[in-house]
Amino acid sequence: MSQEKIHILVGIDFSDSSDLAIQHAARWAESCDARLHLCHIAQGEGIVADTSLGLNIPSEFPEAKEARSSLQRLLVQFGARIDGEVHVRLGTSPMTGMLSLIKEIKPDVVVVGSHGKGMLRRALLGSVSSELAAKSPVPVMIIPTPGREELLNQPEPPKEPELPSVGRAVADTGGGTTTFGVGSIGGVGITYR
Repeated sequence: MSQEKIHILVGIDFSDSSDLAIQHAARWAESCDARLHLCHIAQGEGIVADTSLGLNIPSEFPEAKEARSSLQRLLVQFGARIDGEVHVRLGTSPMTGMLSLIKEIKPDVVVVGSHGKGMLRRALLGSVSSELAAKSPVPVMIIPTPGREELLNQPEPPKEPELPSVGRAVADTGGGTTTFGVGSIGGVGITYR
C-alpha cells in the first residue's frame, strides 16, 4: 500500500449493485487519478484452487470469457480519463477469489456492491460483501443496493419524548405531600412529610 498512485479494486458480479459500485469507484478513480482494477471471480467447474486467467480464456469457461469481454468494454467506455486493468479469475468462491486478488494487487481499498438480500436469506447464505469486509486486510467500501438513496429524501421520524430527569420529585397525595428522593440506604429511599 505504499504505492504513489492509489489502487482501487472493484469486485463485479454484473448485478445492479455492482453497477453502482463501478460508478462510485470510477468517479473516485477519476477525481484522484487512481488506478482502477475491475475484477470478476467466475465459477470454475472442477477447479479446486483459484487460478488467474490470461487474455486467452479457454472456451470451456464461457462465464469467464464473457466477463473479460464485458470488463474490457467498460474500460473502453471510461476512455483515457481512467487508468484501468481487468482481472478475471476462476475460483471456488467469490470470497476466496477476492481475498486472493487483494493479496496479489495490494489495493488501497476494495469497492463492492451490497445485494440487499432479505434478512433470512442473508442469514442462511451469508453476505459476500460483509464477509469480505470482515476478512479483508484493506478497507472495503460497500455500496448500498439501488433504491436506498430514496431514504435520504424521507422525513425525519418523530422524536421520542424526553424522559424526566433523575432527582427529586414531589407528588400531592391529598392529605399531605410525599417527597421521593435519593436516600442513603440502598441508593434510593422514600421520605414522607
